[in-house]
Amino acid sequence: MRLSQKQEGFLEGCSKLAVSVIRQRFKHHPGLISRPAITAIRQMLLKGRLKPSIQQGASRVLVALLPDSFDVIEEMLSLNTPRGVHDVHFTVFASLEQSDFNYTEQAGIEYLLVNYLMKARSSACYSAWKAGLTLADAWHSTRSEARLVELLFSAHYSAGRLGALNGCEHILKHRQTLTPQDLAPLLSVARNDPSERVRKTAQFILEYRLGVKPRAKRENR
Repeated sequence: MRLSQKQEGFLEGCSKLAVSVIRQRFKHHPGLISRPAITAIRQMLLKGRLKPSIQQGASRVLVALLPDSFDVIEEMLSLNTPRGVHDVHFTVFASLEQSDFNYTEQAGIEYLLVNYLMKARSSACYSAWKAGLTLADAWHSTRSEARLVELLFSAHYSAGRLGALNGCEHILKHRQTLTPQDLAPLLSVARNDPSERVRKTAQFILEYRLGVKPRAKRENR
C-alpha cells in the first residue's frame, strides 16, 4: 500500500504537533491512518530521503498511534540505516510525554528507551543523547533514574553510555544537594570506562557542570 496525497498531507501537517493534538486530529479524520497506513509509513521511512517535514510528521504520528504502532517503532529504533533514520529516532523521543500514555504503555516505552541506549552504536543526530534526556526528564521516575545509572556500565557501546551520562547529568543538576552516593557512579565512569571519550565526558560533567574535581586514578606500583 502507498499513502495517498491526503495521507501524506496529514503527516506533513503533524510535523510540529504534540501527540495529544495529533490524536485530536485523528478524530476529525476517522480511518485516515489505519493499520495498512502504519505499514505504508514504515515502508516510507525505511526508504529514507524523505522531505524533512513528512519524515518528522510520520515519526510523530507513529508515536500518537501507540500502542498499535509499537512493533514498527521498535523496529525503526533498532536500525542504523537508511540515512536519516537517527533523525526519526530523535523525533520519536522528542514526541514522548508520559501524560499521553497509560501505565502499561509507559512501561513499554521505558523499555524502548532503555533498550535503545543499551544497544546504541551511533551518536548521530543526538538520538542517544535525547533518549538519555527523555528518561531523565519527560519519563523521569525512581525506576528510570536507576536504569540510567545501570546503563552507565551496561550499555554495549560508548554512544549508549554517553546518552546515559547526559540523563544522569540532567538529574543531578536539578538536585539541591549531592551526596557521595549520587556522585559515585559518575566518578567510577570518569576513572574506569574503557572509552576515553566517555571518561572525559564524565570528568567534564563532574568538574564543570557539578563542581566536583575527580581524583586521578592511582597508578599500581
